[in-house]
Amino acid sequence: MSTFFQRLSEGGPFFTYPILILLIVSVLLTVLALIKPEMRKKLRELIGSLGLFALVWGIIGQIMGLIEAFDAIGMVEGVSIGILANGLKTTFLAPLFGLIVFLLTKLAAAVIRWRE
Repeated sequence: MSTFFQRLSEGGPFFTYPILILLIVSVLLTVLALIKPEMRKKLRELIGSLGLFALVWGIIGQIMGLIEAFDAIGMVEGVSIGILANGLKTTFLAPLFGLIVFLLTKLAAAVIRWRE
């Protein structure tokens, strides 16, 4: 579990921790939707919106990270391949986590729809 939070911090806490919060909220809303049938439709739509927001938030984090990285590369004469590869890997952590949350919320929405 320590590695999980280490990766979250590495991917930029400003972007990855809100995605984690969105995942937790989505799980709680999914449980609520399965318990209360009268609220399923609204909760299903909300869960889908939260998943999409998580995906977009992760992509925004990646784009901002790439802009900062390219600014730093432009200021330095020689950048090693290792440093560049490590920076690129880091920029993919937030959108990857956002994509995982997006897929999980789509799965949750499908389960809720199936239960209807």
